[in-house]
Amino acid sequence: MLSSDVPKPDIISSRIDEEMRSLNKTKIQIASEKIGCKPLLALAFAVVLNIWAFWTLDITYLVIWISASLYFYLFYPMLPIFLFPLRYFTKKPSEPKVSINKNDLINWARDLKIFKNKRIGFRLFMRFFILSLLPLTIGMICIYLMSVFFSLYLGNTGVIPADTSALILVQCIGIILFYIEIFFFRHHLFNFAEYVRRQKSLEWKKLIVLSILGFIFLIVGTIVVFLLLIAILLPGFTLSSFMNVAEFVRVRTDVWIFIILISQFIIMQFLQSVLSLRISLKMCNDLIFRLNDSKKYLNPGKYLDPTKCGSEDLKNDFQQIKVPLRALKETELYAFNRRQMFGLFPTYSIGVNISNLFNIKTLNELKEVFISDD
Repeated sequence: MLSSDVPKPDIISSRIDEEMRSLNKTKIQIASEKIGCKPLLALAFAVVLNIWAFWTLDITYLVIWISASLYFYLFYPMLPIFLFPLRYFTKKPSEPKVSINKNDLINWARDLKIFKNKRIGFRLFMRFFILSLLPLTIGMICIYLMSVFFSLYLGNTGVIPADTSALILVQCIGIILFYIEIFFFRHHLFNFAEYVRRQKSLEWKKLIVLSILGFIFLIVGTIVVFLLLIAILLPGFTLSSFMNVAEFVRVRTDVWIFIILISQFIIMQFLQSVLSLRISLKMCNDLIFRLNDSKKYLNPGKYLDPTKCGSEDLKNDFQQIKVPLRALKETELYAFNRRQMFGLFPTYSIGVNISNLFNIKTLNELKEVFISDD
């Protein structure tokens, strides 16, 4: 149930219009993003550098690429987490900055009742965790697909031991499958609560089929967790094992590994930029559509007071007004953050709107967003 303090429909409509204006402004900004000459030259340099390294180093290049890719995974996926505090403390004076009092923060965290509402908290975390990883998917798949091919070649030709090749394959394939799962199942993960709501209006025969599908999604989710463990826990061990058997390389590879690592960073930034712009633009369009569509449930001619819902009409009106409130509350959680590392490619991440998050008194307020009605 919503709070008993339900605003008037015209107030809700005004808030929706304001949110839509903000989203349209963000949409225009994203759509107008252009990749300049400097980033494109950096990308061309990275590609040419890899071609030259392959031409010069021959088979040694394959070893260096794999080594660099393993180092790459140790730091790149964690960059958003490390950069978040930096972004907060380096905001321009013109940018809004949330003032956080230590005692207020502790009281706010206690009042959220995280353990009591752990399902909501978990789904909130997973939604933004997956959103933060989505722009990385194409780049990660490309980089580690190459590592898979190189590892197969090195293992089959006897350049590296078969067990080391197998360990690299498990690591790289685990990473690839993990990001493939995120990319192709993102719609089910984002719209799970709405997905469950829709099933309640279907016939019981369809519910049997949907239960089977739900079981399949559960199995898939278990596999995703397993792949996540592989992707997070193995890189350091794999790298250590691989570097021990890579001592056959006669030329000094330390500098080359660093150079190829930088080139992978540039290539990844380009692919992440392209995908993040598309994802953010689609997200803006989806949120605008949902907000605009939810306005049809508003009836400006009535003031809805749930404490006075004695008639079926008023009860139905109160149930209907929950739709725009739900859409509004969900939209207000999102923040579109622009980054441009080292002046290269503009990337957008979809994170939590800190200001609006601190306005939430308890996680139960987000039940309508993340948990279907019982």
